[in-house]
Amino acid sequence: MLKEVPINKVRLGRSTVKTPDLSLMIEKQESKLNCFLEGVTDLELAILKANNSEALLEGKWGPLAVDRVGNVIKNQTIKPYIQQ
Repeated sequence: MLKEVPINKVRLGRSTVKTPDLSLMIEKQESKLNCFLEGVTDLELAILKANNSEALLEGKWGPLAVDRVGNVIKNQTIKPYIQQ
């Protein structure tokens, strides 16, 4: 099962960037969970990798933990979307 969650904006401190093409993709297989970013630019990835950055997922701001290649690490921000 593949679920797409749109990310409308990302922010670092007071700076906010609109992200019309950015999505969090959640892929569930039998015992495997894979979360990654689709349509991410270098600027958006740099912001999300920085400390204290946040993403706007369906109207709620929260931090996203992103590794160096753009995979999203499971955390409290994406937990509700995994459980759906």
